[in-house]
Amino acid sequence: MTSFFTWAWREGLVTADALIAIRSIPVPEGSSGVAQPRPYKRWEIQELWRVLDERWARLAPEDAERWLRRWQEGRSPYSRVRSHAIHLQLEAVVVLALSCGVRRGEIYRCSVDDIHPDNAYISVRRSDGTIRELPHTGMARRAAGEWLDFRARVDPPHDRAWLNLWSENTITQPMTEHSFEKLLGSYLGRGWTFRRLRDTGAVEWLRAGLQVWHLQRMLGHRSMKDTLPYVEAAGGDVQRKLEQVERALPWSRTARQNVASG
Repeated sequence: MTSFFTWAWREGLVTADALIAIRSIPVPEGSSGVAQPRPYKRWEIQELWRVLDERWARLAPEDAERWLRRWQEGRSPYSRVRSHAIHLQLEAVVVLALSCGVRRGEIYRCSVDDIHPDNAYISVRRSDGTIRELPHTGMARRAAGEWLDFRARVDPPHDRAWLNLWSENTITQPMTEHSFEKLLGSYLGRGWTFRRLRDTGAVEWLRAGLQVWHLQRMLGHRSMKDTLPYVEAAGGDVQRKLEQVERALPWSRTARQNVASG
């Protein structure tokens, strides 16, 4: 609810006093302020890529350069490359959430320099104006590079990463925040959200062996309590792991007994 009323305040639908009043309401006893991850299943992610390829087909590699050059020179209509452009932008957006754990608002605020594939890190701009850096994954570097190559052909008069690709008349305009919020639903269908893509990436990283404190940094959590639910979602038993670690600590009872017997 606080997220909803924060959005409503930003849109001018409620006053700041109303937002402060909502935030002052204590969390009900027994509930948790930490949202539980809802990762997609692996077959669902495969379905996402299938839908992307089917709805917004890319030009074949041997045809892409020819048609993009013809459109750029004014010898071919935008409709000939529109699906290709939408595919590139959508894939870059999805990969930033799925492969790098970037939040929806953080993705929207990206500039060209923030995600440029030549950088070692992605610069993520938080809502409070601060910046955190994330390692540029191979998957993100490739997707961002392909999208920015197309964007360079458009040559819009701003540095915002995402464009309004609906028509040739709007293609140089930056995408509005309202359009970006509905991007996945509008272009890929219902059921796809940035939050769940981010959850999916986090859970799969843990299953692949990423340490939880590295995950905390990737997700931009200020507190470990926000990260621990991902361990449970990944199938980890936090209590059991803590007990195992505790037995190995030099000040534990087990360690003292071993020293005494040795």
